[in-house]
Amino acid sequence: MKAHPHNRNLHLAGNFAQLTLAGAILIYLVIVTGGIARALGAGLVCTGWPLCADPWSLPSDPLVWIAYTHRLATLLVVPAISLAVVWALMKFRHERWISLPLLSAGLIFAIQILFGRFMVLQEAPGLETAVHLGLSLGVEMLIIIPTVVAFYKSEDLRPAKPSRMAFQTPFSRLALASLAAVFIVLVSGAFVSASGATTACTGWPLCNGGWVPGTAAGWLNMIHRLMVLATAFLLAGLLLKAWRTQRTQAPILVSTTAGVVLFFSQALLG
Repeated sequence: MKAHPHNRNLHLAGNFAQLTLAGAILIYLVIVTGGIARALGAGLVCTGWPLCADPWSLPSDPLVWIAYTHRLATLLVVPAISLAVVWALMKFRHERWISLPLLSAGLIFAIQILFGRFMVLQEAPGLETAVHLGLSLGVEMLIIIPTVVAFYKSEDLRPAKPSRMAFQTPFSRLALASLAAVFIVLVSGAFVSASGATTACTGWPLCNGGWVPGTAAGWLNMIHRLMVLATAFLLAGLLLKAWRTQRTQAPILVSTTAGVVLFFSQALLG
């Protein structure tokens, strides 16, 4: 007895969503391990690529193992994205919110790997790490989009749902603006850290007791803080609107609340 085509499509979309979800988790691990490697200076210890300077012996320096962990996580992403791209082209090539983001993610991730190789071999200054982080966050976003769409299509609801994102409600538009603001905050924070401007402002929230920094590094630090402040207002509004309009949508309500709490915790730690 053959399965109904509708049920086969639901099963196919569900399996595909699980694959892209795994890819998104792996990308997140790449970002986390890369941040740890950057913070501890592991990239400066492992000067070879893809292996370190002496690939035939086990490293004794813990920092080298941290660098290897980051590269291993990157290696695991390659088959996940490759399989997802091939699958999307074979079964979802007419679904633009699935195929196009995945193709873009595969291309950017390939560029990201080559850029990481350049940073290691050329011992590039730390400012490139902001670009490196921005590319990784872009890949993560491009993987999450088809994951959400595929899970959406895997639900057994009729009539058939349109494969598009309209952002027609005030909450969805505010969520999109908040996402863009958080992206800018993360990349600018990496730029501040890499440029050595972190210590230019010793006070908080003001810079050395005033609103007007006396150095270029101080201005860079202060601009980042103003971005954090603007993003905080956006996220506070998003949280308020979520509790007003999305109480029946548990995944939206929980993820919004958790994201806002994590952002404010991060701001306080900073």
